[in-house]
Amino acid sequence: MTQNNPSKGSIVSWQSPKEIPFSVLRSALVSSNFDEKLAREMLPRNAFSRAAKELSDKRIIKKTEEDKDTITFQFTKEWLEQQEYKFQTECFMTVHKEHGTVVCLDSGQEHQDLAALAQKMLYAHQEKRNTSDISRIIQKIFEEHKGDLIPIRASGGAYFVPVSHQDLVTNIRAFLKATGGYVSTFSVRIGDEDTDQSVAEAMAAHISDLVLQFEETCDKLDPDSADWMVDRRQKSLKELRDKLECYKGLLGVFAEGIGEKIQNADSKLLEKIKRSMGADDDVTESTTEEPVLKGAVTTC
Repeated sequence: MTQNNPSKGSIVSWQSPKEIPFSVLRSALVSSNFDEKLAREMLPRNAFSRAAKELSDKRIIKKTEEDKDTITFQFTKEWLEQQEYKFQTECFMTVHKEHGTVVCLDSGQEHQDLAALAQKMLYAHQEKRNTSDISRIIQKIFEEHKGDLIPIRASGGAYFVPVSHQDLVTNIRAFLKATGGYVSTFSVRIGDEDTDQSVAEAMAAHISDLVLQFEETCDKLDPDSADWMVDRRQKSLKELRDKLECYKGLLGVFAEGIGEKIQNADSKLLEKIKRSMGADDDVTESTTEEPVLKGAVTTC
């Protein structure tokens, strides 16, 4: 890094292991200075859902009933006969929501063997995690540490991470190494016109999406909404303003437009609050104290 060509951040992508024991995953989090609770216990219903995907060859598995303790699934055989699909109910199984116990409600050794296999697979899935689980944990890490993973392609997989969050990248590199995966990074520096434009566009799209998500949460407010819900929206709005201030140097010509979007979101939240308080209540000011920035700001 030089004074004339400072780093904006990095393009980050990662490769996770295809499968990893749950205990190893938690140990990797701890050794990388993250909370092991980021890797949560898997509920029996979710483990059964994964098992069902493996059991669904030549059969359809659908939930038919649910009460406070159990979920019932119907197993239906499917086969092609004379260019026509045929279906026949095979059996019904229940899964206990807390204990994960699988019980087949139909007699017959074949059905009981199928239930035993489903039970074995359910327990196996509770004790392991896959690539998508690890990616969700990485995304959760960035959320909890107020970091930003800015997608640079529509289908994800590669992200821009501002220089202010490079410590997170270092710890995630250690985390993935401990699980058998790895992180690839490519430094992005100020000065290249095409790179500057690409980063600005990706950043603007990212923050615009955050504003849209915020507005959708505001739509859910009504006169019966609890005070803490309104407080949370106001906090989220302040976080959006903070991002604008922090990244204005990266946003370039898009900064003013993003500021207007945040201001519009503020107005929508204000209108929601006025409606919840009653039309005669005097609520006329911004829901946050900080104005949308207009001047140049150094990136954090």
